[in-house]
Amino acid sequence: MKQYKILVVDDDYASRLMLKKALEQYSYDVTLCSNGTDALNLLREQRFDLVLTDLIMQGISGIDLLEKVRELESDIATILLTGHASIETAVQAVRLGANDYLLKPINLEELQIRIKRAFERVELERRLYEAERQLTYNATIATTNHEINQPLTVIISAIDMIKMELQKLNVQNPRLANYLQLMHKSSMR
Repeated sequence: MKQYKILVVDDDYASRLMLKKALEQYSYDVTLCSNGTDALNLLREQRFDLVLTDLIMQGISGIDLLEKVRELESDIATILLTGHASIETAVQAVRLGANDYLLKPINLEELQIRIKRAFERVELERRLYEAERQLTYNATIATTNHEINQPLTVIISAIDMIKMELQKLNVQNPRLANYLQLMHKSSMR
């Protein structure tokens, strides 16, 4: 079973430590950052499955971090945590692709449920992307086949017409007949 990597970004030391201990109980590989700038640098160096970030921090806010995460890697799950909830920030977070938005103090069981849901959503999106990619590939093959078959149909018809004309003219040329037969067989593959 895959061990998910979670990046926790919070400027409050006690919150970071509590989240790390709680998440490690669920066998997550947890990395801590105290600010958005360090988190971005880490995201450029390592691959994470989830970014769990506080909303209000010095420097880069949780919303700004979310926006930068989407620019770097679109399939990283993101959950915003805040003690300062507002409809505007919740809407903005969802618009920027946050998987969830939780209020502090955090209920750890609820957090685990939301994390699982975020991972499931990312997996479903990945599968959807793969299915769409396969459909595009299949459509390209179908178009290419049509573009190849169209001239082949014309060539086969032309070969048959040449054979009929040669029979009408009563031309007996075995070499020419062999060439026509070879062309016909080759175009039927």
